[in-house]
Amino acid sequence: MSKALDAIVEKLSAIPDLSGLGDVIEAIRTTYDVDHVYYYAVSLGLDTPVFEDTRGGGLTRDQGIWRRDGRSIGALSYSADWIHHYFEAKFDLIDPVLNGSLGSFAPLDWGRLDWSDPGRRRFFNEAGEHGIGNQGYTVPVRGPGGQFAIFTVNKACAPALWAKLLDDYRSDFMLLAHYTHQQALRFAGTARQDLARPLSPRERDALRLLAEGVSRARAADRLGISENTFRVYVDSARHKLGALNVPHAIALAAYRGVMTPQ
Repeated sequence: MSKALDAIVEKLSAIPDLSGLGDVIEAIRTTYDVDHVYYYAVSLGLDTPVFEDTRGGGLTRDQGIWRRDGRSIGALSYSADWIHHYFEAKFDLIDPVLNGSLGSFAPLDWGRLDWSDPGRRRFFNEAGEHGIGNQGYTVPVRGPGGQFAIFTVNKACAPALWAKLLDDYRSDFMLLAHYTHQQALRFAGTARQDLARPLSPRERDALRLLAEGVSRARAADRLGISENTFRVYVDSARHKLGALNVPHAIALAAYRGVMTPQ
């Protein structure tokens, strides 16, 4: 893990309750020099909103935490005007980021999404008018009880600069998505503490190399094994950890201290 990630994880682990997520989101934004950070989760078991916004619409906000109909939670740096407009305009029904995440385990780079539909173009343009950048990276996250969340970093910049940012911090963003979601689940009382079987040295090495952003082919070569054998180690580690996918396995291994960088 990078030093930047270590600092954010330490801050995340120290927050006393959900209200502390707002400060963590701001710390991520400044640490990685992005314009916005967005964590939005559904079905965390939250029942009663603690603050009613005067504009209504089922949206509530308290100490930087947004809830919708008392059940959803969002910690984000977007403006209140944009959040209200997003739901009032029913952009959630056509949002390719949200809809693409619902059917995917893999992170989404906004530049690869289809924005050609007129409704989506309107959404994209109005988002820009509210200060949302043209580049974004969204990580879908799922919990053990079917919970779902998305974690997004966003920036207005040229494609080349964005590609460099992802090259440097893609693994950090994936891990932060899972760490943040795990904390949200814990504070909502829906986290599940499963005991995982210990990983073998090869399984730990395989996950560590993937966490460092090494491709499967290069990782297999560095370990002196075939890609098929490498895949076996990764799948075995994922099942032992009870992870839903490989990024989740990396996050769980790092969180439980069974995978350390070299």
